[in-house]
Amino acid sequence: MSRKKFISRKTFKIKHIILYSLLCFFLLGIGFSNLVSDLGIGGNVSVLKYKPLFTITLDNQSATTSGTTSIYQKYSVGYFLDNNLQNQMTTSNNPITVPTRTGYLFGGYYTGTNGSGTQYIDSTGKLTSNASNTHFTANDTLYAAWTRVMAENLSFDNTITNFNCTDVQCALEALKNYVS
Repeated sequence: MSRKKFISRKTFKIKHIILYSLLCFFLLGIGFSNLVSDLGIGGNVSVLKYKPLFTITLDNQSATTSGTTSIYQKYSVGYFLDNNLQNQMTTSNNPITVPTRTGYLFGGYYTGTNGSGTQYIDSTGKLTSNASNTHFTANDTLYAAWTRVMAENLSFDNTITNFNCTDVQCALEALKNYVS
């Protein structure tokens, strides 16, 4: 007479917890520690959590030259210029290539449009001290802030008056023509 193997409920539950844990760890990036607390099992699980990498798109808001188009946040580690995590950005090193826009000054990248929200990258392309390395929990976007440069009502010895320029290039041309 053959004997059937009996799997206890406890063994069955443990096997499912292990399979669920592996699925979460590798596919969802949740990790074993979160699984244990989510299921209410308790215990002290000492497994290094998976730290996801998020792509942060830099929306240059109609720049003339785009500059750097994305950076990468390794959750709770920091920001990087590349997805290979070779060039870590700081408040003093490894700035982005800033975009340019004719007639405007670049004011940095913010979490909201038109300079609203938190500034993460300053006008020189460096991270600000506001750049929390746990802010982003998914791929996201930062938005360029621009300040329009106006050169109106220029007056050079009353020779050029009420000369209306709407950008820096126009003002430079007016000055160049005045000097020559």
